[in-house]
Amino acid sequence: MIRALLIALLVPTLVWAQPSQPPTPDQKPAETTQPKPEPDLRGTAQMPLAVEIVPTQVDKEKERREWLRENAKEHEEHELVAATWDLVKWTGILAAFTAALFFATAYTAIKAEKSAAKALKASTQATDTFLKLERPYVTAGGYSDAISMFVGTPRVFHLQVHNMGKTPAFMTDYDIRFAYLKDVRGTDVPAQLVEPRFPFDDRFGADQMKTDVDVVPVEPSDADIVYGAVWYQDWAKQEHCFRFVLRIDPHVSTRPDISKLVHPDYSKWD
Repeated sequence: MIRALLIALLVPTLVWAQPSQPPTPDQKPAETTQPKPEPDLRGTAQMPLAVEIVPTQVDKEKERREWLRENAKEHEEHELVAATWDLVKWTGILAAFTAALFFATAYTAIKAEKSAAKALKASTQATDTFLKLERPYVTAGGYSDAISMFVGTPRVFHLQVHNMGKTPAFMTDYDIRFAYLKDVRGTDVPAQLVEPRFPFDDRFGADQMKTDVDVVPVEPSDADIVYGAVWYQDWAKQEHCFRFVLRIDPHVSTRPDISKLVHPDYSKWD
């Protein structure tokens, strides 16, 4: 009985001492996974094969030389560009200097040309002035006596020529004509023509006068105007002409008092 009692006490004790089991989860069907294929060592388009190439010493030396060559080429190009820019700069400076020199030379040439033109003009004017001062100036005129020494002889005109210049004159020709005042009077009436009708080859020194170069009868005898001209050359053989006009006074001689009553060409002097 004691044994039965012990067993009765031990059974609950063992049951209590037995650990409790955790709840079992619901069982799910296991997923089936396909095994991954082994990678293709040749690579694919989606997964190319990466191969590391280990350079050799020769490759490294070749690469170093290539780098040095590229670096040297780049340096040379840089130096060439720098030299080109220097050339462009100095060319620009030279061009600017050349342009400045050109304009300075052109300005100097223009100024020199103007100075030369002024000098030439002044020299020409001085030469012309000298020639005008030193050339001969020949005048002509004459007289006609009212009372003749011989009764019944016609009235005559004595041509007089005077060189008033500083150098000799070479007279070559002359002309003498007679007219009536009524035919030539008026400054708007054209002057009668004269021409070298009578040759005369003679020299007149400075301030030399000849009274009777020619003596011609007054025709018509009652003419009251005498006009004419003399032609002569200077020392440079340039030809000049002097024209004259005089009134023949029937009671005295000739008078130079009608030059303002007739055309100015009657007393022209060149």
